[in-house]
Amino acid sequence: MAYFNSVIGNIDSHYADYTVEPSGRINITLEPGYTSSSALQSFSDWYKLVYGDSIAYLKKQGDIDQARVIMEGLWKEAPSSIHVVLELVRLNMDSGTFMEARSLIQQSLIMRGDDDLLLERSLRVEERLGNLSGILHVISSLMRSRKCT
Repeated sequence: MAYFNSVIGNIDSHYADYTVEPSGRINITLEPGYTSSSALQSFSDWYKLVYGDSIAYLKKQGDIDQARVIMEGLWKEAPSSIHVVLELVRLNMDSGTFMEARSLIQQSLIMRGDDDLLLERSLRVEERLGNLSGILHVISSLMRSRKCT
């Protein structure tokens, strides 16, 4: 949280004001005339620039453990960030720690509710674990979230 508090003002000059809640949620007030779509793209571009390349580099070098350490630190700072959660889950899967990936997804689903991206990743984890009842449960949740019958 402290990290995001220290850098968020540097991400986009159109952020008029911002706060980081103890839960990790970031509230941003935009300058008049600046759209939320532009602000979201700006934040996403910043995240990819700062963390995407370093994580990708570590993965290419085969240092999955160090990449996980970085992402775990980010997750502690912003546990509600879907980008951080999905990347950390991917890194856990790459390193074969599927139970940790499952636990992270379950925690995130509790915080976010039935999120299709999380549920789809959960399905992959359950498939890799060979957990048929888990697969069926996730499929059922996906169908409910997509309002399929």
